[in-house]
Amino acid sequence: MARAIERRLWVLNRLDQSPPHHVGRWPEGPVGSRILQVAGFEVVQVAAAAALRPGGDWVVPCQLDLALCLALGTSPLDVMLGTFPLVCLVEDLASALPYAEHANASPAARAEGYGLAAETIDGGDFEAALAAFQRAVARAQAKGGPTLIHAVLSRDKEDG
Repeated sequence: MARAIERRLWVLNRLDQSPPHHVGRWPEGPVGSRILQVAGFEVVQVAAAAALRPGGDWVVPCQLDLALCLALGTSPLDVMLGTFPLVCLVEDLASALPYAEHANASPAARAEGYGLAAETIDGGDFEAALAAFQRAVARAQAKGGPTLIHAVLSRDKEDG
């Protein structure tokens, strides 16, 4: 199944007329997004899955772990959907430093290097958050690619 999905993703990638965003490096993205680069890893991944308890043990897969995810119960449909409509939320409790001092460490500031559109929002502003998620979902549904939303949250002064 993993190799069949890999082949299908390869075909979809070839149909896309845009130049590949991952030339010269391993592509970043969800499980199954690396397009025929890991054939042969299936044996070790299925062995790992056989030793784990689906629904009980935690697995944090990388984009190379398609067979592992399938063996643990991820459906082929979920793999295919995860290749296109990705919206990543990073919730960040603002540190004691002023935000400007740690902005260069912001996930949104580094997202472009990973092929992600990104924006930083005030996580306490419902309207701003809703608008950001609406843009991200519309982008994903239009096959415009993934979006990272970095929500900066601040602790209420009364909470100490």
